[in-house]
Amino acid sequence: MFDQYYSWYYENLNKILVELIEAEPETSIILDILNFDKEHAQIMSEEFHIPKSEVVSLIGEENKEKLLKDYLNLIISMTNNWMDNVHNTERDIFLKRNIPPDTDGDGRLFLQGSKVVFQMFSQQCDVAASSGQAKILLGVIEHFCGLLVDRSAKWQILINEELSNYFVYLDNQDNMEFNGGFIEYLIAVGNDQINSCDLLESLGNKFVTYVSSKYKDPIKSNLNLSIEKSIDVSETVRDSLLQLIYNDVKPIFDKIFTKSWYLTGDDLMKQLVNTMEEYFHEFKIELHKEIYDSILEDSFNDIVILKYLQRLKNSVKFNNKKISDVIKRDLKILYGFFINYLSDNYIEQQFRIFEILMELIDLGSNPSNQRLIIEKFNNEYLNDFNDFSILFLNDILKNCNTYSDKKISLILNELENDKKKFTEYVGGEENIVLSFMSKY
Repeated sequence: MFDQYYSWYYENLNKILVELIEAEPETSIILDILNFDKEHAQIMSEEFHIPKSEVVSLIGEENKEKLLKDYLNLIISMTNNWMDNVHNTERDIFLKRNIPPDTDGDGRLFLQGSKVVFQMFSQQCDVAASSGQAKILLGVIEHFCGLLVDRSAKWQILINEELSNYFVYLDNQDNMEFNGGFIEYLIAVGNDQINSCDLLESLGNKFVTYVSSKYKDPIKSNLNLSIEKSIDVSETVRDSLLQLIYNDVKPIFDKIFTKSWYLTGDDLMKQLVNTMEEYFHEFKIELHKEIYDSILEDSFNDIVILKYLQRLKNSVKFNNKKISDVIKRDLKILYGFFINYLSDNYIEQQFRIFEILMELIDLGSNPSNQRLIIEKFNNEYLNDFNDFSILFLNDILKNCNTYSDKKISLILNELENDKKKFTEYVGGEENIVLSFMSKY
């Protein structure tokens, strides 16, 4: 009797549901059908004690797969349109910069677009998770993460294009316009990326609990890729801000090791630290701490130290009687500034390169010191800076005007071989501690 009743019940309910499916229902109805089918299977198994292997889907496996596919296609279509609209709006706002970015409770800048994106993402994930269909949740996360990856790529292109436009504008201010607020908008985009990483991690922690182990890894993998791409954008923002800082202080570095450098007293370094202090003050208030801390270290290493040393690439004439005193004068001012932002130990460790510079200038002034230079390179310099630049040593010796090009070439060839032996000694390139020297 039960079998006959169940057969009649199944046939009629199946007919109703199939007709509903063929009517191409909206997303909420699709989820209702899938939920109803799932609950039906559960009731048959738990209350009527029908073995799970014998419980038949009310809509059939083929229709079930069709519904899953239809739902995802609808979500894909909607989210594609949403993200296109968000991107176009964000691009327009970023380029026009008519009004300042928004400010959160901590004083950090942000753009509304990022909030909208993650509200959409979270809402769609919530709906997908409530369906009880792991395939739907995975499909929603996979597609949305793909959109986020694409969004990150578009941000990087847009930032780089606008940065390039800014530098073109600086050379053509009479014939070109460039909207203000570029730094503030860069900061806002950078902050959004760090916040995005936090939100993506939070979403991952939340939604992996809804699925079996089969779906956990794909969900985590998609979210992690989106996080990586957001980090890439934050690094593009950081690098752009560093370029803007350097552009402002470049005229100062252009004078290092020139005649005027010896004569200007501490004016040059005071100009440098005053300019950087203005940037750091703004960044500390408006920029996420993670990017801010990175900028502090990178501006110290890649701007102050590296650009200072790279002036050796230009043909300069050392005033051996004064040069050490002038370098020490500069270091005193730089130390007094950066001690407000970096640790004493870190500054001294990085400033070791200036001790080496002064020592090499002194040793390079006497041809008889060739062997001593090589010994110090092997016994001291490579230990202090594993990636010690041979080109750096080349520029110092050339500017000393003591050694012939042939003699310098012989010294450098020997040092190159010694550096290779050192790399082998420490166990390969992966064990070399990198510093600003690798960028010289």
